[in-house]
Amino acid sequence: MSIVFLLMRAPRVHQLPQESLYSSNLGSNSRAEAISWLERRLYYLKEEMLMVEARMESMQHEYSSLKAHLQRLERLRPKS
Repeated sequence: MSIVFLLMRAPRVHQLPQESLYSSNLGSNSRAEAISWLERRLYYLKEEMLMVEARMESMQHEYSSLKAHLQRLERLRPKS
């Protein structure tokens, strides 16, 4: 259920207005700020992906454990 929730969650997209990036009155400082902002966003995205991967790996282990437990319970169930 958690995997479905993670996949259904809408991604947060931060978009800079295109005219602010390509306007002729922008100095190199504003472009440097935009690049810096993009680099920070990329860093945070990578961190979030690592957290999601770790969580999915944990969920895989939990699934395997629960599946093994269910199989043991099914073997103990009396056959009719």
